[in-house]
Amino acid sequence: MKIKALKICAIASAFALLLSSAASAATLPESSLSALFAGSGAPLLAAPAYAAPYLLSLSPSETPEEDTKEELVDRGHFAYVVSAEQKYNKDTDRYYAVLDLINETGGFTVTTVDDVENYNFQPMLKEGFIGKLSSLEGRFIQFDMRKTDKIQKLEPRRSAVSKSFSEADGFYLVNIIAERGGIISFYDTASDMAIGENALNAALDEDGHAIIAIDGDSYCGAQLSKLSRGETELYEGSGNAVIQMIKGKVVRIFSFADGYEI
Repeated sequence: MKIKALKICAIASAFALLLSSAASAATLPESSLSALFAGSGAPLLAAPAYAAPYLLSLSPSETPEEDTKEELVDRGHFAYVVSAEQKYNKDTDRYYAVLDLINETGGFTVTTVDDVENYNFQPMLKEGFIGKLSSLEGRFIQFDMRKTDKIQKLEPRRSAVSKSFSEADGFYLVNIIAERGGIISFYDTASDMAIGENALNAALDEDGHAIIAIDGDSYCGAQLSKLSRGETELYEGSGNAVIQMIKGKVVRIFSFADGYEI
């Protein structure tokens, strides 16, 4: 009888201890909750409801997939296309493109993923075609390489160049006259005009901007081309720079030594 009474007493004590632990867990810090449930042998369903968020936070994180890594070199997300060629991948029976690009990181060659799409998930490449993509050459593109060393998204429409300047986000063909104190002065290219008329002004982004000098097909550093004093007339659709505006500030200037036309 004494042994049986001791067993009943032990069971009652254990049950009381469990009730006491559960009742006081709400006031315990996160580390204490971890210690309370770790190695207890109790099934997860027996844990109080209020502990669920803490238990989830203690679960081991998943190992990231290989294709979620950041790009090997930060290439920005806009560039001038020197050349573009579509090729065929016989191993996958799909198409990809190889592009020579220029932006603030210099000149570089990059390959797209097979069947690359634009930002609306529409295919960018032509089925059954192999050769030069003349529709991209000499234009500007927006691209995304954030999860791989290849272009995953490719979009020329988002970087179409306008001849009429405004402060709205976008790309504009202009003729730069001067740059002083973070302000560039220029004429837009919406129409023919004589030099001497009122020029426009725009501020360079003080948080970061890039000047990208291009001579022919070559990257030439951060030199800015300006109108020469001998020029007297400007013609519609012909300029010495393409500027990119974001939130009313100039973030990029693609400066062309030989001019640019649209």
